[in-house]
Amino acid sequence: MRAPSFALVAFCLCIGFPLVGCDHPPEVTTAESQELILRFYTACNTQNPERLMVTKQVFQELIEAGKVSASEQMRFNQLVELADQGRWEQAADRAYAFSQAQVR
Repeated sequence: MRAPSFALVAFCLCIGFPLVGCDHPPEVTTAESQELILRFYTACNTQNPERLMVTKQVFQELIEAGKVSASEQMRFNQLVELADQGRWEQAADRAYAFSQAQVR
């Protein structure tokens, strides 16, 4: 009986969740959030800590102004975490994917 349960869990983790788009970037709600994506991409693509610091400040200001949705905050926080860990390329790739998800 344990094998079918394990198989179901493995299926959901490997096949099922990606099919429903669990990691699909959210649609941004403001022009400021769209600009923020570009700021994050540029900071991460150039691996520029100073540019990242400024971008994080802008991010915080937008949160305080209520211009970033909760789902956007989660995605931006992922970018911050990756960049802070020195995983610049992965952060840039995710920022790029985030920007491409905005193309309609």
